[in-house]
Parts: sequence; structure tokens; C-alpha cells
Amino acid sequence: VPPKSPSWVDSVHSWQQIQINSSEDRLLFPYKELVEYGKDCAKHGVKAIQLTGWNAGGQDRGNPSHDTDPRLGTAKDLREAIEACREMNVEVILFNKYTWSDSSSEWYRKELYRYATRDPYGDTYRYGGYPYDTPAQLSDINTRKLVGMCTACAAWREIAVKEFRKSIDLKAGGILQDELGWHGPGGFYCFSPDHGHPVPTFVFSGDKLLGEAFRKEIDSNRFLMAGESPWDLQTRFWRLSYFRLWSAEQRPIQRYVDPYLPMMIAVTGWNDRQMINRALVYRYLISYEPYNFKGRLDDFPLTIEYGKKIDALRRRYRAHLWDAEFRDKVGASVTTGGKPHPQYAVYVNQTTLQRAVAIANPSDSAEMLFEVDLPKARHLSLVTPEAPDPRDFSGLLNIPAESKAVVLEL
Repeated sequence: VPPKSPSWVDSVHSWQQIQINSSEDRLLFPYKELVEYGKDCAKHGVKAIQLTGWNAGGQDRGNPSHDTDPRLGTAKDLREAIEACREMNVEVILFNKYTWSDSSSEWYRKELYRYATRDPYGDTYRYGGYPYDTPAQLSDINTRKLVGMCTACAAWREIAVKEFRKSIDLKAGGILQDELGWHGPGGFYCFSPDHGHPVPTFVFSGDKLLGEAFRKEIDSNRFLMAGESPWDLQTRFWRLSYFRLWSAEQRPIQRYVDPYLPMMIAVTGWNDRQMINRALVYRYLISYEPYNFKGRLDDFPLTIEYGKKIDALRRRYRAHLWDAEFRDKVGASVTTGGKPHPQYAVYVNQTTLQRAVAIANPSDSAEMLFEVDLPKARHLSLVTPEAPDPRDFSGLLNIPAESKAVVLEL
């Protein structure tokens, strides 16, 4: 049963991710200037901003602290900027993280070490941290080492809830909890005798309790709980899944588990038609991230304009491409050169049983000819992002390089 969430979450929409500060003190702009990014989003019809690195020290530094950073402004500055964005119909979603503690912090050294996940020998499970961009980090000289925290420990959950409330107090539209789907190398079980849980305990069992505790703090109709790659159990509490695709081939397992789960992928390229096409095939939301989430939407006009066309197509044919059930390749076949084509998906409207087939050409240079077969099909129509008005379709289809087409039963 999906958790209650703001109504906009289940509609066709897109996000922008912005890293306002890195762990190496690359302060991008003060909180007050977030309004300018909100104006960009309003201009391009982007619904939400995921604000990363807004906490003191920047992204992946000082975990689990979710205090604002005085170098970027005051909590009042951020709260007012969030409200100004909301007035433009743009929500601000704050990046949160509760998987780790930053072992270089005084808070960890004085207190938080008590709640760390421990192995059978009493040692903590540690992770090497994230060397992002500076020479010192890339050489792993000053990378902040991270220690996995035990969500099965009630005392740790109390600390996490206290930090979580800070995002609520900022009047954010929600959070996106990073690294929700894992607990670090080897940290699936905790053997600590001091956490008040059986020894050993499966740490993911604590995630359910943490999700329940967070949910008690929010107005579910107004506040979104999203996360990076939540497992199916976790989607009972965290409604939206964010992740990145690296491989050209993909099996959308989570889409099999829940055909309607809001799932979002990062789009980073200057003309990232390939990734946007996969968003349409697999019913993914688009997260625009120019300059690896350090730029403005107008920095990649080709990407943003193509993404807007894809979303416009999905809105127009929402009953066929958004509210319909994802069936992967069941119900239709698509071949090219006599061989099965990998990049297509079938959607079925559960009321009318009409099918839609979304087909992508993954070639970066060549037009491809496809043969599309829908057994016992009714009248078939063809639509594309560039030509959204339906026209008759006979079974053969030419799609230009890095482009998209949808065959519909209308």
C-alpha cells in the first residue's frame, strides 16, 4: 500500500538537483539566491528542486547534522527562499542522510560512536567516504571516513528524528534521503550488545521503525519522503525513488515490483536524449543535473527542451503512458533487422485495455527501421515528441537516431 504523499508527486513532472555546497567548501551561492533557481524552474515547468549540500559543512560532511550553514545564510534566509519558490509552484526538497556518521566530527568522537553498527569483534563498519573533486580528496588524503549507524538502535533513531525535524522546520516540500538502500560494506548485521536489540540484528529491520518515526512527524499531504533507491519494503514509507543509470542495458526490477512507483533518474548530458528516452520507456521522472548538479537549467538547452517535449507527450497521453500499467515487453513485439529490439516497453490501460508501445532508437548516428506487432490490435496510431498529433500506423516505423516514438491503440 503506497504511503500518503502530496498529490503532485504522482503526476508527470520533473526536478532539478543543485549542490549548493560540497564537502570541500565549494559554496555555490547563498540561500537567498535559491529563488533565482526557482525562477529557472518556473520558466521551464520544472516542479521541484533537490537542494544538496545545504547543511553545515556541505554534502557528506558532518553527518548526521542537518543544521544550516552560516556561511550560506541563516535558517530564516533558507526558509524564506523555500517559501518564495513555493509561491512560483516550485517545491524545494532537502537532501538528508542518516546512513552514516562523519568520523572526523567531534560529535562522533564524543557521542555518536556509541550507536555505530559493529561487527562480531566489536569494531565499527567503516566506509572510505567520497572523494569528489579536489586534488586532496581524489588522492584520498583528507576524505572524510564514514561509519555506518544502526537504525535498529532506538537511541540512534531518536537522534535521526531530531535532525529530520530541522527540514520540517524549514518548511521544505520534503526530503530526499540519500543512500537509503544500504548500510555500508558488511554493515547488514549489528553485533553491538549496547543497542537494546538482539545480537545480532538485521539492520534493515530498523529502517521500518525509522520510516514510521519520520512519518509521525509530517503532514503526508504536504511533505514528501523520497529516497535514493529504496527497497520494496522501504517504499511503504519513502514514496519516490531516485537513482542513476550507468549501463546501456537495464532490467527495471523495481518497476516490476510496483508499476506506479514514482521513480526518477539523473539526466546530466548536454544533449541527453538517450537518458530522457529511457525515462519515457520505463516511466521515470527526470532530474535535470547540468554540470553534475552545479549548473542552471539554461546551461543545457538541448536537453531541457527535449525533456519538456517528452513530458508534454506523457501529459497528453497520460491514460496510455502514465496511469497505465507497465508490462515491459508483454503484449507486443518490436524487431529491427529481424532481431528483437531491447529498448521498448508496453503499457496497458487497466480500464480500456488499450495498449501503448514506447520505442527508443539507441543509435547515436543512424535511423532505424522497426516492425511493431500488437496481436489483435485495434486501430493503431503513431505519436512522437516532435509530432504529438496521432496519425495512422501500419506496422513499420522509421525512428531517427536518439529519438522516440509511441504506438497507441486509440
